[in-house]
Amino acid sequence: MTRDLQDLLHRVGEAVEPVSVPKDTWRRGRRARTRDRVVWPAAGALLVLGLVAGVLQPGWLPHAVVLPAGTSASGDGAVPEHIYDVPESVDAQRGDGSRVTPLEPVANLAGTRASAAFVTRSGVVVLVTAADGVHHRVALPGFSATMSWISGEVPVAVAPDGRSLAYAWRELPRPAGNRWPSGIAVLDLDRPASPRVQRIDAGAGVRVSNLVWSPGGGYLAYQVGVAREMTEQSFASKGYYVERLDVATGERTRVPGTGSAAPAAVADDGRVAYTRGDLRVWSPDAAGAQRIPLDRTLLDIGAWAPDGGRIALGAFDAYDVLATVDLTDQSVRDGGRSEVPSDGAVLGWAGADSVVMLRHPSESWDHQSLLLVDARTGATRQVGTVDNQAALTLSLAAGLMSAQQPTVDFAAPSWAGGTPWGWWAAGAVLLVAAAAWWGRSRRASRFL
Repeated sequence: MTRDLQDLLHRVGEAVEPVSVPKDTWRRGRRARTRDRVVWPAAGALLVLGLVAGVLQPGWLPHAVVLPAGTSASGDGAVPEHIYDVPESVDAQRGDGSRVTPLEPVANLAGTRASAAFVTRSGVVVLVTAADGVHHRVALPGFSATMSWISGEVPVAVAPDGRSLAYAWRELPRPAGNRWPSGIAVLDLDRPASPRVQRIDAGAGVRVSNLVWSPGGGYLAYQVGVAREMTEQSFASKGYYVERLDVATGERTRVPGTGSAAPAAVADDGRVAYTRGDLRVWSPDAAGAQRIPLDRTLLDIGAWAPDGGRIALGAFDAYDVLATVDLTDQSVRDGGRSEVPSDGAVLGWAGADSVVMLRHPSESWDHQSLLLVDARTGATRQVGTVDNQAALTLSLAAGLMSAQQPTVDFAAPSWAGGTPWGWWAAGAVLLVAAAAWWGRSRRASRFL
């Protein structure tokens, strides 16, 4: 380098203003480098974990509809493998009578099918939709949540094909008086906002219960309790009888001689069966009811077989789960055995020879086993579970079940596995934190 070039460089250096380097430049650079090495990999790991959790536990996602593999085989829907009771925290009422968790308008279910229905502790009807197994707490027009229902009375009943729902109906007297408009309502889920109401004028009002459908859904049979006095929360009976409703025409027929008996079953041809010591089968074309002797105590409510020749009834406090009465030869066949004596409730027929039943398992009384019993051989298998409170008033669309696919494992309601909002709150905190780190790193990078 020449002497002249050196002098020139010295003059240039003396003319340039010295660069001011902040004392924390090194420290800020190390922080940025740490963020690049730690924060972004950690954020990526959290994102992957969240995706994995969403796949493994899809019920955490609010309002998620989770369909199992092969659901299309169930056609228009299926009965859930597990039917859940509603926790008191969800079902609770405030002091003014309003609901802590609002009820869903039944009109929202237009075009769906119901696979099951039951009444909660506080008197709310729950409909389980057949396509996805979702439990809906619905507001049914004219269903009295304040009426006290005795365990096993069944004030709601789903049709075997799941397209209709029958339920006890009543309204407040207008003007206020001693007679309550009351009776039975049939709600078509294709048009759920306008139920078909059958008002029954008797006494101070009536309380309809123990509803049973014929296999094809053309007839309903039910018990009518006539009130001597009725209030919003009480019912004083002065008598009972059984009535049959032709669903298509709306014609109601009183079944003579039933007394306080509940209907056991109703056939597609309109015959009605009930138990009074023995089994009695009434037909409008016969002079009197056919009597079939029974050598055991059977439950009042059962189901007529689709072939029209058999009636399934549950055993009462016995080891035999099921009794199938053949109307042709008046024989009674036992079906299934239990380890402990307890009631076995019949819910319907799944196909030609399989009876759907509920029974308490020997190891627990907080739920009941959903059973499929072969009426020919007595072979029994558990196909599902029903929480005990839901089981007390449960009705199933047994026509959606088959021996090959009796139930489907749908996702549990959000209340069944604890509330998912804690996970969402934690995710929101992590997202905000990641955004804050990203913003700070962007600002810091402008100074480097």
